[in-house]
Amino acid sequence: MSSGALIARWTAPARRAEAAYDALIALPLIVSATAVAWRLGGGGFAVVVALATLAAAVAVAWLRVKRLDLTWLVARLDARRPELEDSAELLFASAPLGPLQSLQRDRLVARLDTGSPEALAPEHDRRWLIAAWIAGTLIAVAAVAWPRPGDRPQTLAPVAQQTAAAGAPRLVAQGLRIRPPAYTGLPVRDQGEMDARVPEGTRLEWTFRFSPEATAPRIQVLGGASPTLRHEGDVWRAEIVARQSMLYRGQAGPDAAVGTLRRIDVTPDAPPQV
Repeated sequence: MSSGALIARWTAPARRAEAAYDALIALPLIVSATAVAWRLGGGGFAVVVALATLAAAVAVAWLRVKRLDLTWLVARLDARRPELEDSAELLFASAPLGPLQSLQRDRLVARLDTGSPEALAPEHDRRWLIAAWIAGTLIAVAAVAWPRPGDRPQTLAPVAQQTAAAGAPRLVAQGLRIRPPAYTGLPVRDQGEMDARVPEGTRLEWTFRFSPEATAPRIQVLGGASPTLRHEGDVWRAEIVARQSMLYRGQAGPDAAVGTLRRIDVTPDAPPQV
């Protein structure tokens, strides 16, 4: 057997074990980093972080596996196999050997074959593996369970007293939740004002409360499709994804007076500047 084949045979099990250990260490860290990225920046950011951490893990694993080379193998054999008489380097000599050296090498090869390549695999501290999985699991669970700003209950702003017919529904509280696209890095925010300037692709969520309860309130968008209000508990909600600027107004019911005209200004999504 050539020295190259001999090296490959005796380093392969150790390299596989090293790669498997590194993968088991990296997996919970990749998952936890991806979960945190998803929580902070959404799905697109999570994909970028997942790919980046995966690439880093592969690079680190490759470097750790690469160190299990001929130098490592000779030192490992000399340390683990006393019957080789600290002459393991002779097994892999590439230069022509003299008669005495060839005879010695043949004896070493015969002794070498009495052992197993798997026995040379590095010992790994399982405490690091357990710690990585515990830490990764805790971080991932915390990232998924931790409430985002947009997940908290919305605080509605009171509306100034309005004139309405006796017994007619009257708007008493309102709120607008603004969810900018993840790529902007802007936080979710709540406001009581119904006018806003937002980036293209922002999700707008309206919440209204009436007293007495309204039966068919609506949002009227001028020159465009109007979102549908749905009844949830004691409030009415509607949402759209803003693609262009619009004017709109609210109405407590078909026969109620229309509200003040409001404006949503949408900033177009500009291409990146190079």
